[in-house]
Amino acid sequence: WESGSWDLAKGLFSGNCQLITSHMSSHEGGREIVEAFKRDRAKTDVLSLKATNRYVGAAESDGAFSFYVFGQMNKATKSKGFGFGMTVTGSLKKTASSWHFERVLIALNWVTGDHSLATHWTLPPGDDGWRIGDPAPTIVSEIDSPWLAFSHSTPAASARESIADTYARYSWALDQGDMHLLSSCFADDAAGNFQPMGIIEGRHAIIGSFKEFRRPWPWMQHFADVLDVQADEEQGVAEMLVGRIIPGNSHAQDGTPLYGAHYRMRLRRKYEGFWQLTWSEYRPGWFSSNEAPKL
Repeated sequence: WESGSWDLAKGLFSGNCQLITSHMSSHEGGREIVEAFKRDRAKTDVLSLKATNRYVGAAESDGAFSFYVFGQMNKATKSKGFGFGMTVTGSLKKTASSWHFERVLIALNWVTGDHSLATHWTLPPGDDGWRIGDPAPTIVSEIDSPWLAFSHSTPAASARESIADTYARYSWALDQGDMHLLSSCFADDAAGNFQPMGIIEGRHAIIGSFKEFRRPWPWMQHFADVLDVQADEEQGVAEMLVGRIIPGNSHAQDGTPLYGAHYRMRLRRKYEGFWQLTWSEYRPGWFSSNEAPKL
C-alpha cells in the first residue's frame, strides 16, 4: 500500500475476500481491492504509513486481526499534506501452508490537512460524531472485535506477546467505546492515575469514568508502541512500558521514533495467555526511543 508495489500483494487475498470501508465503499476479490487502494496514490507523490496496536488471534485454520494506521499523503507542488487515522480489523483463512485475508474492515477515524489529495474518499463525521442521515459505522466492536472471535489463541503466544496484547485490547476497547471489552482489561481491584481524571480505584469506577470521559471524542485513537515488558511468570505478574505516538510528530528528522507520553502499567495473569491491568499510570512528556524511560 505504502510503496505501490502491488505485485507483492497478489497472494494476500482469498479469491472472494471482502473489503468493507467507511471511506471508499466495498470491494470483493484481490484484483478489485488492489485497484481501490491504488487510487490513494493517484494525486500524491508520497504516501507514508505506520501501523500500531497490532493484535492477531488464530486457531488451526482461522484467524482474526486488528491494528491502527496513521498516514500522510503529500504532493511535491503543495506545501500542505493530508493526514489521517484508521482502524483496521478482519478475518484470515489458512489454505495449504499460507494465510490469506478473508475479510477486511476499515474505518477512517479522522483527517487533517489538504482534503483535495483524497477527493476519492468519503470523509468521516465531524467532531460532533454521528448524526441522522450518516451511514452506519463500518466497525462495531461488539460484533467485529477480533477478541470476540479469539480471546486467546492456540497455540498460545509467548507471555510477552500476551501482555502486549493487553494494551492493544485496552486501546481498541476505549477508542471503540466497547465498555464490555474494556472491563475485561482490568482486574476487579485495579487502580490508576488516569490523567486528566486523576487517581481512580476499582474496576467499576474506572469503567464508569472512561465511559463518560470518552463520549465527546468519537474520533479517539490511542496509537502506541509497547516499549518494554518484564514478567514474572511464576508469580503471574508483569510490568509494561508503552509509548504514546502522536501522528504528525512521530519521528525526529533522523527517523528516530518519538513519543509524546508514556504509560506505566502493571498486570496480573488471569489465566494462561490472558492478562489484566492492576495499575495504569499516564505520564505526559516527550522522549525519543533512544532515551525511553525504564521500568
